[in-house]
Amino acid sequence: MKSPLRTVSVIILVLFALLAGAAGIFVATFDPNDYKSLITREVQKATGRTLVLTGTLELSLFPWIGISTGPLLLGNPAGFGEDAFLRAEDLQLHARLRPLLHKELHIDRVVLSGVSVHLMRNVKGAPNWLFSPAGNALPPAGTDTAPSGASQAAAGAGLAAFSVQSVQVRDASVQYTDMQTGLAAAATGISLTTTAIAPGRTSDISLEGNWLLTSPDMQGTASLTTRLELGETLETVTAADTSLRITASGPSVPSGRATLEAAGDLRFNMPDMTVTANGLRISTMDSTLTGTISADLMRNAVQASIHAESPLRRTLEQLGMPLQLPDDTALALQADINLTAAADRLTVHRLTGRLDKTAFSGNATLVPGVSPDIRFALAADKVNLDMYLPQEQSMKNAEPQQTGKSASGKPASGKADRRQSTMPGTAPAAQSVAPQAGGTDTTGADAASRERLRRLRLDGNVSIGTLQARGLEVTGLTARALAADGVLRIDPLDMAAYGGRVTLSAGADTTAALPVVRGALHVSGLQVEQPVTVLAGRKLLSGILQTRMNVQGQGLQWAALAPSLSGNGSVSLTEGVVHGVQIVPAEASSHLRQESQVKRLDKAARQQRFDSLTGTFDIVSGRVTNNDMKLTSYDLSGTGAGWADLPSGTVNYQARLHVTGLPVIPVSITGPLAAPSYGLDVAGFTGNILKGVGNLLKKPADTGIETLEDVGGLLRQMFGRPASR
Repeated sequence: MKSPLRTVSVIILVLFALLAGAAGIFVATFDPNDYKSLITREVQKATGRTLVLTGTLELSLFPWIGISTGPLLLGNPAGFGEDAFLRAEDLQLHARLRPLLHKELHIDRVVLSGVSVHLMRNVKGAPNWLFSPAGNALPPAGTDTAPSGASQAAAGAGLAAFSVQSVQVRDASVQYTDMQTGLAAAATGISLTTTAIAPGRTSDISLEGNWLLTSPDMQGTASLTTRLELGETLETVTAADTSLRITASGPSVPSGRATLEAAGDLRFNMPDMTVTANGLRISTMDSTLTGTISADLMRNAVQASIHAESPLRRTLEQLGMPLQLPDDTALALQADINLTAAADRLTVHRLTGRLDKTAFSGNATLVPGVSPDIRFALAADKVNLDMYLPQEQSMKNAEPQQTGKSASGKPASGKADRRQSTMPGTAPAAQSVAPQAGGTDTTGADAASRERLRRLRLDGNVSIGTLQARGLEVTGLTARALAADGVLRIDPLDMAAYGGRVTLSAGADTTAALPVVRGALHVSGLQVEQPVTVLAGRKLLSGILQTRMNVQGQGLQWAALAPSLSGNGSVSLTEGVVHGVQIVPAEASSHLRQESQVKRLDKAARQQRFDSLTGTFDIVSGRVTNNDMKLTSYDLSGTGAGWADLPSGTVNYQARLHVTGLPVIPVSITGPLAAPSYGLDVAGFTGNILKGVGNLLKKPADTGIETLEDVGGLLRQMFGRPASR
């Protein structure tokens, strides 16, 4: 008698045999190609797109359940033409059968061969990568279709576990076409390989391929490696040791070839839809960015803390934009930036750094939109603009030139001055720089640009401890820039300069058909000796300057602005000295001042002192008129009157110089402002000589000759060699 256990064992073996036979019969008789129409119909229903299976479907059950599709094609939605959205030569998927019964998906491998994806935006801006069930319209352009973190978690809750042993993508390509902008881009030769992917495990990912842009015209390669780790609950994804390398070449790459490298650790939080990049490092063209960036995809918000280093001069040269700078100017930039950005606001909370020898700091806020609002504050300790001027130009302005005497101590020949002089009534050596007056504004600013200016709101503050430019230096510079309702202002710009202060305010009202420009200048206590010496290249004039000016006009370019200018002002120069000449005879100076020591010093130094030079002026229709110029001193005086016409660029000014012991000396300045003619009024001077001949006869002859020579010296000092009439 057989034991019951043996009988049961036989029955189980028979059942397994029957099941195996049934499975074999099923595999042998089941043809998945019979279900192609059902598959394509369900895909059409779910996605609204046509699926075409041109190859033979192959199904396997042991040892893994698997499917191979052969060539397939997934079409585009309506409105995107007849080209396919996706093509593939073959799709292979193999998974374990038994874990599926326990809601576990364990895939042996996924293989995609010859996959081609064509991403598009149509003329209305709608994308073709959004899927909608049949009969439903695509979401409009700009619609946020990203699933929420909660819905994503719910979607993955149906699986108890999953894993993929490997993913292989071979010879894939992605093409992008924007029918609105005409932009076209492509990535070809894409290959992707991975090691096992599963929750709680780390997978090595490698991706590489080629890319191409048509506008701008460039192409290159790209490669990416990372260590991917999925969280146990699939709520987090970490890409550690991520490394990206992109090369570019082509006509649109300024240096012909460029490389960008990036590295860092990325972390994705699925429920919160946030991304964080830690240890980020991006380098290209000798410039480097490092720091941390985090993004909230649900709120469209970004936070960043970045450190930047760049030899800007070398980087700009590689970009095909070389700068003509002194050899020792590197434009070395270091900056630290802390910012937040959202769809409606960009805020730079803190900016600090250094450009060459300048340390700077600041903050800013930008609210974009139809009426952008910009607020900023920027401070710098010292700025030397001479470092950024071409070397020869900087040296020309910074180095003093020879004074009126040669190295031997003899008077300079003045040949250079003669070459620049012009006889009255003849054509000037250089034409006036002022353009002819015009009745319209030729700014070139179109209506759209003017409208953007009218909508701009701006409030910015700039402060600079020390500013040097063309050899001149000011300290404590502060300026505020404002814009609102179409009115742009700098109010005020204030600085300390050479013992005095300079305050400027300026503005433009763009609401009128022709912009209205206003400006006001106030200078007090400025000692002119050093700035005049720097600008003239020699010690020429000393004194304390006070001036006020208010001016207004219409237009943003000179042709329209010059004929519309109006305003007034005043100028005062006190405790003045003209260096290099001495007009008053030594005997007369001694007689009047009774200060023999001062007299000897004056004569030795060859300088002419005066108490004050004052005047006021009015501006009407671009013509600056002065009628009350007055020179006062204990031994000479003078008066002057005339005009300078800015629209035509011409000047006509007459001055009368009263020197002790000499007739009145009439001086004229006429011609173009860029190269005026100047000289003695010979007829007037002759008449004054006849009137004052008695005085001259009372003085020694050599004293009178010395005085006349110094009058000529004064004119040469101030204007170059005077022209005779």
